[in-house]
Amino acid sequence: MNIWDPFEEMRRIHEDIERVFSEFSGQKMLPGKKEGRELARIPVTEIREAGSDVVATFEIPGTSKENIELNVTDNSIEVKTEQKHEKEEKGKDFYGYRSVSRSFYRKLPLPADVRAEEAKAEYAEGVLKVVMPKKQAITEKRKIDIR
Repeated sequence: MNIWDPFEEMRRIHEDIERVFSEFSGQKMLPGKKEGRELARIPVTEIREAGSDVVATFEIPGTSKENIELNVTDNSIEVKTEQKHEKEEKGKDFYGYRSVSRSFYRKLPLPADVRAEEAKAEYAEGVLKVVMPKKQAITEKRKIDIR
């Protein structure tokens, strides 16, 4: 026989509400964060093959390139940004402090293996563009001597 626990029911309702609002707002949990306290907006992203390259674009408005962390492996790409703005106001009869933080995070698999060490990135007008040359499969025959 199960005993109804009102606190467990409230926890489930709270999780459902957070899930609905996170889906609506386009925000997801950052890896490693607990309790849903730190959210990151997922940037609009496109990854496509273009000839001998894989090209990834991320819309990340309102940040500077110094705040973007870009990691590329042979088969994935990861973009992180975090911005903090603080404002403090003091007056004769008041004190005000405001802190705002914005984060972006996205890690995606690539459609083809790339040479990560040769990736090139540029950031202009809120769009990060990363061009990664594909690894070329060896297609030429080579005669191998057997010893």
